[in-house]
Amino acid sequence: MFTVEKIKSFGTSGGGEFSDPTDIMNNYILREIKITDDDNNVHGIECTWKDIQGKQHSEPRRGGQWGGLNEEIVILDPDEYICKIEGTIGTGWRPLLNRIRFTTNKGNLFPKKKKYYGGATDGNNFTIDGLRLAGFYGRCGYGIDNIGFYSRVDKSEYLYFTDFVKSHEYGGDGGNPFTDNPPTDVPTHLKEIEFKYGNDLNDIRCKCRNQNGKMYVGEEHSGRWGDNYYIFLLDNDEVVTTVKGSLSKDKKGVRSLQLQTNKNRVSDIIGSNDGIDPFEIKANTVGFFGRAGCSIDKIGVLSGVPVKLEYYRMSVWIAPTTIPGPIPIKGDHTWVTGSDKSCWRGLGGNDPNYYCNPNRWTYNPNTNDYDYLPPPGCKGKLLEKGKGDMSKAALMAGREHNLVLIINGKPTNTGITMFHAGITYGLIGVCHQIANRVLLPSGITVDGAAGYNLSWWFFDVYGTYWRYANYYAFIGVLYKMVKDKYPNENLFLIIAQIILIADNVTKDPRGEFIQRCKDSGITPPIFAENKLLSQLFQLNDKYSPPTSARDSVIMHHSFHLEEVEIMLNYRNSKMLKPVSESVIRDIRDVIDQLLRPTDEEMAFSAALSHAANTNDLQSIGDLVSSNEYISNGVKALSQINSFALALQDKIEKILSPKDYEALFGYPSGERYYLINPFFFEKNYNTHIRN
Repeated sequence: MFTVEKIKSFGTSGGGEFSDPTDIMNNYILREIKITDDDNNVHGIECTWKDIQGKQHSEPRRGGQWGGLNEEIVILDPDEYICKIEGTIGTGWRPLLNRIRFTTNKGNLFPKKKKYYGGATDGNNFTIDGLRLAGFYGRCGYGIDNIGFYSRVDKSEYLYFTDFVKSHEYGGDGGNPFTDNPPTDVPTHLKEIEFKYGNDLNDIRCKCRNQNGKMYVGEEHSGRWGDNYYIFLLDNDEVVTTVKGSLSKDKKGVRSLQLQTNKNRVSDIIGSNDGIDPFEIKANTVGFFGRAGCSIDKIGVLSGVPVKLEYYRMSVWIAPTTIPGPIPIKGDHTWVTGSDKSCWRGLGGNDPNYYCNPNRWTYNPNTNDYDYLPPPGCKGKLLEKGKGDMSKAALMAGREHNLVLIINGKPTNTGITMFHAGITYGLIGVCHQIANRVLLPSGITVDGAAGYNLSWWFFDVYGTYWRYANYYAFIGVLYKMVKDKYPNENLFLIIAQIILIADNVTKDPRGEFIQRCKDSGITPPIFAENKLLSQLFQLNDKYSPPTSARDSVIMHHSFHLEEVEIMLNYRNSKMLKPVSESVIRDIRDVIDQLLRPTDEEMAFSAALSHAANTNDLQSIGDLVSSNEYISNGVKALSQINSFALALQDKIEKILSPKDYEALFGYPSGERYYLINPFFFEKNYNTHIRN
């Protein structure tokens, strides 16, 4: 998922408007640009995007009605993007895009066999330096009358500065004094610098963002002369650290500037390269000051002190897990690490192939951020990262709780891990939901992990109790493990304790989650910019505690359906061709029919709970022996997977193959299990805890 923003356009008001679609640019990566040109002009531009699965989308050619002698396709690697664009808009009787060329983050220059697409040199030049090109907008007819650019928004954390001071200034005393005025009460980041130039430097305008998220667009300083533009964009964690320049031959004005950043990125010489008296200012630049009239007469730099990073990184990692079989058990195991050395394993054991050492976090003073280096041989890879309050994450996670039973009349720690972050594996959620809970302070989720597109259908985003099949599997697996560990104990007394624990865990999972959020100091406003999470927490506002076990089952089923519908609509909004509301309702009905508890299940559960509460060991024995899913935990696990297969079968009949793949993340015809029986039982084995 990306976010795009508009960058300045260049040209005239001729032709008709065009724009590449933002929903494509938000979900797909620009991979190809087809350019049609001749020796004078660029006549047409046509883009193709692909997603991470290789799905492709192309838009019609923009312009091109005059044709063109040449056609060339710019092909980008999956991790390659255009970071610099240079072009010229003509000044004739009908100004068009005369020429354009692209430079990528890998240093590749397009076109490869000539200097520019198109070629006429008369006109006004423009350069966009530092973007991540996502698409185009503008105006076109027989050719390209106006060209603008969309850039992917940088997701790195902002590097802010405060305590601004002025450097030495260079130039003459003509014109009037000017200064940028970024807010001084809130730390600020310089995001963009726009220059106008001709033979001299004619204009500067800065755009800043303060720590409260507000954008500040400065005034133009001069701007009366100069027809060429140079726009220098900065990443969120990037700052101009060196400003070099030169003066005009009469030493009364600024002839040129050149910028260098903390990432060793260097701009072109902006202005003319024949200036005299070169100068250099080393500073963390947040703006400029000086004197200006028709051009920039004198210039200096506003310098700031970096604000020490006051938050910690939270990163979610994934490692592929595959067990072969008639239907593969396939997906990504997820866990969370923190730059304060925290590591939340998501009930996945201590296998070094799955867990990265949290002590490998280091603070990088050059970027004012935390870096993480996975150990050699680690199968894990980074899925997403964000900032978050680690103390709140720790409260959400809690500790991994072990199963404690009365053995030989004494409370005994069995060493069998019960739950983490309030989630009992396979009963309330899996590692995806555990990671999502820990990640709550950062506002990110494990969206993008393989298998998550199936697990949220059953367990929602943050975990829920959806069917008695989970309940029976939980009791059955624990029963078998305790029986194997303590073969001489009264097994019915043990199963009675396990049933009471299961009843308590499933009594009110949504209430437990809401209370856990409150205790951790997590409130919905932190999700103001995340529409999905805001909707999920608005759903929680409708919650009221159940008054009975039966009410709890019915209420949580209803909440589950509403949350699934929110997720379906969210996924649907990201699809190229969203399905109709009636299709969404049909899918919701499938979930309702498939996961609605039967009267028999509810009656059996009530009888089992009553027998455990009254310590009626005879009734417990009769009920357990009569229920094949409790007496055979593996069969209960198989039943959970049968629900997953039935869901996939039923929804495949409702959706087209493309829509099915968009919702599930894998092609129509493929099937996956929801629960890994081996992993399920493994998660209740003894762990080495922090």
